[in-house]
Amino acid sequence: MKKNQHPVSAAIDRGFYIAGWALIAVTGIYFLFSHITGFQISRHMAPCAFHLVTGLYCPGCGGTRATIFLMHGHPLQSLLYHPFVMYCTLLGGYFMLSQTIMRICRKDLPFVLHYHDWMLWLSLVVVILNFIIKNLALIVWHTDLLPLVP
Repeated sequence: MKKNQHPVSAAIDRGFYIAGWALIAVTGIYFLFSHITGFQISRHMAPCAFHLVTGLYCPGCGGTRATIFLMHGHPLQSLLYHPFVMYCTLLGGYFMLSQTIMRICRKDLPFVLHYHDWMLWLSLVVVILNFIIKNLALIVWHTDLLPLVP
């Protein structure tokens, strides 16, 4: 913890760090299980209710496919399907790496990323812009930017 870092900020960092390792563990277990058994959770998910009712994309539409593309080594396709997934991966990855180095060295270093509210606001902007762009393309140009994954 920084000498001038507020204890609440340190607690938030610690919470995100623990949640990050939990997410990494669950993702690793799922990836291993999926590789061994061929199970794919996307085949067992219900379609988006918002999309079924309105014909428009919800703010999260494309997120599952973006995650699948990223897990299969296709970051550009992931970014196109839902940029929030890449945003979280890059920011979260840097957070986890820098926090791990800080914890190993037992001191705060200049490059260590700590939680700031701007991260949350930027993620909200990414989701809203994605929602607007995909629905404008659908309504105005009749272009489906989220075709089903073959």
